[in-house]
Amino acid sequence: MERPLIRLLHSQLLPGCQAVPGVDLTVLLNMQAEYEALAKQNRRDAEAWFNEKSASLQQQISEDVGDTTSAQTLEIELQSLLATKHSLECSLTETKGSYCVQLAQIQAQIGALEEQLHQVRMETEGQKLECEQLLDIKVRLEKEIETYCLLIGGDDGACEPKGYKSKDYVSGNVGNQIKDPAKPTVVKKVLEEVDQSSKILITRLHSLEEKSQSN
Repeated sequence: MERPLIRLLHSQLLPGCQAVPGVDLTVLLNMQAEYEALAKQNRRDAEAWFNEKSASLQQQISEDVGDTTSAQTLEIELQSLLATKHSLECSLTETKGSYCVQLAQIQAQIGALEEQLHQVRMETEGQKLECEQLLDIKVRLEKEIETYCLLIGGDDGACEPKGYKSKDYVSGNVGNQIKDPAKPTVVKKVLEEVDQSSKILITRLHSLEEKSQSN
């Protein structure tokens, strides 16, 4: 600030070397002090603004770095989850395929068992019908044998079918030991059908009338 003032004074003194009124240096010094104070204030304001912006920028940078780190961590987790998802999908596909194969095998076994069951039912029905026919034939044969035995007398027990036991009962007074020769004797024959353990299954009663004997 001093050199401009000196130059100003020198330029004012040179032309014609005429004396001019002197410049009030106090005003100039006051102006200089104001300029210096203003410059210092501007510098302080600039430094404060710079520091504030630097701190804000540093905070922003730190936040960006943190966000970048978080983004990288999330990306790693995402890739891990995607890999797990792919592995589970593959496992699910394999499990479905295995269950489909097992289900097909079970269905085939069920079909075979149903076919066998149908055959067994058909055979059972056939055997049942055959047994009914044989039982009917047996009953008819027993009736025919019984009728035949009644026709031929059957007193000697030779016509009794196998599996039968016969018992003879004479009608009349049991306490009377003397038979009346004038009256015919009625012989009642009881046929009992027994099994292998001698258990009575069926009991039949037949009456046979004997001719009276003359003296």
